[in-house]
Amino acid sequence: MNLNARFLLAVNKFFRKNGRIIVIAVIALIVLLLLNNMLKDKQNSVDNRSSYNPDKPIMDEGGKVPSGERDKVKKAIDDFFNYCNNKDYENAYKYLMKDAQEYYFMNSVDSFKGYVDSFFKTKKIYELQNYSNKDGNYIYTVKIAEDIEATGATGGYKAQEDKWVVRKSKEGIEEGVDGYCIAPHGYIGKKALSYTAEDENMRIEITSKDQSYSKVGYNLKITNKTDYYIVLYNGTTYQEITLNVDDETRGITNTGMCIAIEPDSTTTQPLIFESLYDSEKNISKLKFNLVRLDEKVEDCLTDDGTGSNKKYSFNIDLNNE
Repeated sequence: MNLNARFLLAVNKFFRKNGRIIVIAVIALIVLLLLNNMLKDKQNSVDNRSSYNPDKPIMDEGGKVPSGERDKVKKAIDDFFNYCNNKDYENAYKYLMKDAQEYYFMNSVDSFKGYVDSFFKTKKIYELQNYSNKDGNYIYTVKIAEDIEATGATGGYKAQEDKWVVRKSKEGIEEGVDGYCIAPHGYIGKKALSYTAEDENMRIEITSKDQSYSKVGYNLKITNKTDYYIVLYNGTTYQEITLNVDDETRGITNTGMCIAIEPDSTTTQPLIFESLYDSEKNISKLKFNLVRLDEKVEDCLTDDGTGSNKKYSFNIDLNNE
């Protein structure tokens, strides 16, 4: 018998004699490896949860809510949440910033009910995370999920998310509760502006802006001084109205409309752009890149500049507002 045959015979004999012990050892090793991986995953989960800090802002670690206000701010959010959760519309409405009452809800509690009912169809729970803070406006991400314990629902935790802004109430202007007020949808507030540009055809005044965390809306008063229809926007060409933000050019987000001013008339119009509230970028210019003068009202919806009686551009300097 040669060497290879002897080796194979010896191996076969060994496994036949110790096979059961080897199988048990392999199974034990696999179990140990699986347990080790499970413990690692659990430890990672614990570590991730223990690192959760609702008071640490996501966007700016240095700009925390002052320690003296932190509990009051979170109490305001908790009270507002519970009023909404219990469909106590009147008391929840009292918490709203005055500008938010006007901008989102037309100063109407009935309109506010629509917001509450969209988030609070059933009993909810929430999780809070400070997101950003600037000029006394404390912005929180609020995740609102089904309260399975209260509702008995079995569909899991399907969360909706909104940004709530909390700040001190403006004395004599806002009711608020315990000195604080809240706005949903990341709304910061309204600011009066006074920018005007004019030529022989029209006059445009920017009277104010509505700022939310991610968008800015400029409110315009536009006067047509001609016998023509003036078309500022109808969606037929690219970037008819833009905003210069540092070296970026941003188009309006409230599209799907036609901005056409009748002859010898004045109208108001909001223009909304993406613009982060805590950004350091400078807004420098509002540009109307294709102003069109048309004789017929039916041309306003389709005129891309090729059939206009006159077309030109019109800019308003915003001076890093």
